[in-house]
Order: sequence, then structure tokens, then C-alpha cells
Amino acid sequence: MKRVLVGGGSLGLALLASSCGPAEAGAAKLKHVSVGITRDSVRTVLGSGPLTASGNDAVRVEQGYRFSRFLSEGQMFEVVYVRDEPGDVSEPLRKAKETPIVFSNDTVISRGWKQYRKLAARYAFPLPPEDEGK
Repeated sequence: MKRVLVGGGSLGLALLASSCGPAEAGAAKLKHVSVGITRDSVRTVLGSGPLTASGNDAVRVEQGYRFSRFLSEGQMFEVVYVRDEPGDVSEPLRKAKETPIVFSNDTVISRGWKQYRKLAARYAFPLPPEDEGK
């Protein structure tokens, strides 16, 4: 199984219809996002995020949120990590501070770490450091 990380680009946001728990970062915004919602609708719901970047790291942030693309098994996935607290993209990704929304074909397919880990196992997405080896 090959996985390729592709730098920033257009914002890809995807969410699962399951409700966000209060412990999730960005829960207030995420409760308005569901599976099947379009990328543009998610952008509207999220508004501008609190994350900054400079230089070469700028491609890893879109609309103020950490952003990644993954190509696996011929399918492109985009992940936006929603957060509430200000920070810089150079900081390591932490589950306590950011919650993933996964998109495929400009549509939300998953949100939250539980669903992300399932996709990571299936498509070899990278996991944050505290999740590696679990």
C-alpha cells in the first residue's frame, strides 16, 4: 500500500455524522458539520481558524487550520484539523488541541480521532505521535 503526502492546496473538509464529544477540540464548530456536507459548506461553518504559518510552512495551513492531503490506493483524501487555541503549524499535531475532518471528493467522510484512526488503518494515514503504536 503506497501513501503519498501532498502539500497544501484547496481546503478539503470532511466530517462524520456522529456527534462531537465535549472533549474534542473545536467541538462548538464541529457540531454543525455532518457527513456528506460539501467542502464549501464546511469552510463557511468553520470560518477563520487560529493557526499561523510562515515561509515554507504556509502550504500546511489553509483558512487558519492545519491542512494535509494523502494519496492512498489511487484516492485523494484531504484532512483539516480544527482547533480553538491560537498556535503555529510548526507545533506538533496533538489530539488534545486539534480534531480531524476528512474529505474525499470535496465531501466530508469522517470527523474525530476515532474515525480518523479507522481510516489511518485502512489507508495508511500518519497518526499523531501519542497514537503511534496503538
